Amino acid sequence: MNFYDKTILDNGIKILTEKNNHVKSFSLGIWIDVGSRDEHLVNNGICHFIEHCVFKGTHRRTARQIALSLEAYGGYLNAFTTKEHTCFYARALSAQVPKAFDVLSDLITSATFKQKEIEKEKQVVIEELVTYEDTPEENIQEVLDSELYSPHPLGYPVIGTKDNLENFTQKHLLNFIEEKYQPSKIIVSAVGDVHHEKIVQLTDKYFGSLKNGISNFSRSKPRLTNRSKSISLEKDINQVHICLGRKTYGVNSSKRTNLAALNTILGGGTSSRLFLNIREKYGFAYNVYSFLSSYLDSATFGIYICTSLKNRDRSIELIWKELDKLKNNPISKLELNNVKEHIKGTISLGLESTSSKMIHLATSELYFNRVKSIDEIFSEVDTITTEGIQNLAQELFDRDSFVTVTIEPKNNGKVN
Repeated sequence: MNFYDKTILDNGIKILTEKNNHVKSFSLGIWIDVGSRDEHLVNNGICHFIEHCVFKGTHRRTARQIALSLEAYGGYLNAFTTKEHTCFYARALSAQVPKAFDVLSDLITSATFKQKEIEKEKQVVIEELVTYEDTPEENIQEVLDSELYSPHPLGYPVIGTKDNLENFTQKHLLNFIEEKYQPSKIIVSAVGDVHHEKIVQLTDKYFGSLKNGISNFSRSKPRLTNRSKSISLEKDINQVHICLGRKTYGVNSSKRTNLAALNTILGGGTSSRLFLNIREKYGFAYNVYSFLSSYLDSATFGIYICTSLKNRDRSIELIWKELDKLKNNPISKLELNNVKEHIKGTISLGLESTSSKMIHLATSELYFNRVKSIDEIFSEVDTITTEGIQNLAQELFDRDSFVTVTIEPKNNGKVN
């Protein structure tokens, strides 16, 4: 018996629900399979900007009425944009399911995008952009992606650029929605105290009349070739931020599970090799980790560290020492078992809330055209092998395939 229910409307909208009898609330997401990788250089940032602007008013509601629609009942509305998806979501007590559908559909299909509100929101997002650029740990990973993927759109920042934001008009936003927000690219995901038939009924009521238009929309694949490059930036900061990274296999690759294990072993927590060596043994950094930013057909494998100028070169040497160890020496059976249990525990704990389950339903459907059960995911984790991890390390950890980005203090940290 399936742990979730799925229905596809005539216009292509997919509806996925999972009933939870132990809660009196729900999480509802309306997902559009469109993100910043579906933009071009001139309109980069438009997905994220649309996500902001829909909350400024619709033909039926003011911004204040939108804000109060669920908050008045203890619930909330929000949205987020990634490089591949846009999601508008709500969480509230189960009695508010119809209200949530009414409001979310209003945002997606009936936003007014008044130019006056657009101009005000431009300033809000530009302030968000400046705040982001003032946060080196976040900014450096965007610089890394830009160097790895450009000119492919996966190298674009989700938030866009100041110049693009300043140029957006109502026409730009409406044209983009008309072209990209096709019903065939929409998924409705709901988890909690919900009934599948009711969610289908509400989806059909609010979105069933949407038609798939003519669209030239196609998603280009990035090249997975890598090269060595070093980029150094300066800012008014006190420490050095370093990010090493390369492109690797995406969600659609059979190697993704061993890749996740390799990332966990190297820098996935306080028991990871990077943490125990660079922070615990040498005390060179408060913050050091590896990361895996996965997309459908590619991923960024990276390592981040924040350290002092005097420890910069030694820290990079220590990072490469750990990478070489994984290339040259197979991990032990104990470490293999530990990493499997770590991954399973992380997945299990991450799926305990209705919101995280709602996200799992939608993203699994978006990437695999079906929802994987936790037992199926665990079975995949059990296929991780010592040989698979070492083979990946030998394939990936080549110094000539990594881009290194550093953000350093201006004037080497010296005050004039």
